Parts: sequence; structure tokens; C-alpha cells
Amino acid sequence: MIALRPFAPTDAAAVAALSARWFDPDPALAPAEVTARLTADALGGGSHVQVAVDRAVDRAVDGERVVGVVGFVRSASMLMVWPLAADDEAAAAALLDAALTAGRAPGLTAARVSTRSVEPHKRRAVERRGFARSIDFVQVRRASVPPLAAPSVLATPRRGAAIDRAAMHALHELSFATLDNTAPMSSADFDELLDDPAAWPAATAAWHDDTGACVGFVIGLCAPDHRVVEAIGVAPAWRGRGLGQAILADVLAVAAADGEAEVRAMIASTNAASLALHARAGFVERARKELWDLAL
Repeated sequence: MIALRPFAPTDAAAVAALSARWFDPDPALAPAEVTARLTADALGGGSHVQVAVDRAVDRAVDGERVVGVVGFVRSASMLMVWPLAADDEAAAAALLDAALTAGRAPGLTAARVSTRSVEPHKRRAVERRGFARSIDFVQVRRASVPPLAAPSVLATPRRGAAIDRAAMHALHELSFATLDNTAPMSSADFDELLDDPAAWPAATAAWHDDTGACVGFVIGLCAPDHRVVEAIGVAPAWRGRGLGQAILADVLAVAAADGEAEVRAMIASTNAASLALHARAGFVERARKELWDLAL
């Protein structure tokens, strides 16, 4: 019997196992990452998250098994259903219905959810509720070698304790404000991203010009068999001047120095500038996930 209940920290390992089965092309999450991400401010500190459990008749033998998880984020007029992972269509449908019911609020005009090629059961649940496909997220990849030629720019990176987190956070919010499927990130959540157990501090950097202004940034994460450009941005006045290419060249150089063979990034299909930047740097498409919208 499938039942829903609130997420608890003791569910972290089971949810991590779900992510390993169903999150490709996104990196799977470790249990510590699950707890950090599902208790973030955007998810109501965890209050916006539920798990689906299969409660065996004989609990003394089988107990309770987590078979799905769902959360929701309210962003401007959009209700974003994330995460949503389930082992079958029944669990996916129950979790999706729960998120749509709990997440509705005045001012929200649409809901959005993603599906991956490995989740046909989830796609069926999404389509049967009237969602229509909107955009894709494109995962691109590049080997860390050969190195990428870096253009000369009048900006330099700061890493670790030298990062001005407030300035970097402000540029992050500016860079993603007009992009599809992005939600504002609080300063607390931004700090958690930089301090994530999967953080890649050697590649994460804030780039500053000779006046000390933060004009670019990149956030790196570690996956078991590759590295990830989680986010990259350049200040409007610096776009078209080679800074984005210089940042990617630096990331690839760090990966090569660390002995990492591959770097990946996930980019919205509507973010033409980022897709072009990565293509110029030699990144090629590896996989896609589909986004689906429902009018509320």
C-alpha cells in the first residue's frame, strides 16, 4: 500500500538511492546532499517535501520502504515541482497530485515538472494530468584535455575564503533572473551551495576586475565520475569580451590538474548564450531532460 508522509532526515539514504536510479542526466545525490537540499529555504526548510512509502502488510518482515519523493518551490508565478522521483507510475501520480494540491497559492499561474528518458512511468503520470512540454535542459560535456585556450581578460579569480560571497550571490541572482526554470536563491541557500558536501572549491571562483568589482563567477560541484559546472555568469558589461571563455578554460585546467577526465554542465534549451559559450569551448550534448508546464 502506497502512503505519503513528510520527509524526515532518516529518509536521506533512501532518497539518495532514488536519485541514483532516476536523476540521470543530473548527478545522483549523496545522503548528506539530500538532507541539505531538501531542507533548504526554497523548500520551506523541508516542509514542502513528502515521501511515498510502500507499507508492507507484515511490517515485522518488510517494514516501510521509500518508493518516491516530491517537493515544490514557489517562484514568482510558477510552482516548480522538484524533486519528483518514484519507482512506478502510481507513486509518481500520488506525489505529483500532492505537490499540486499543497503548492497552490494566490498568484501562481502555472506548475512545472521535469522528466528524463529513464522515467517513462513518470512521464505517463505527467501527461495524464494535462502537462504540456515546454523546454528542455541540455546536458553538455567536455574532456578536461586538451586544454582550452583562454583569451586575455582584465579580471582575475578569487577562491575559497577570498570570495566575496555577497557580491558573487548578487551577480548569480542577476545572471539567472530572466532565465527559464530558475528561482531566486536566498543568501543562506547560496552559502549552502558553496559549502555543499559535493562542492568543488578549486574550480569555484568569483572573478573581479581591477576596481574590485565582481564581474564573473563559476560554481563547481563534484560527481563520482566527473565534475560539474553548476552555474556560471558574467556581468552584463563584460559579456562578449571573452570572460566566459576564460572562466571555462580555468575550470578545465583545474579539472586536468585534479586528474578529472570530464566536465559537464546542464543548460536550458532557451539559454542560447550559454549553449553557444559551451559549444565554442568544445562541449557537446550528452543528454536531455524535458520540462512540462500545467496552467493552474
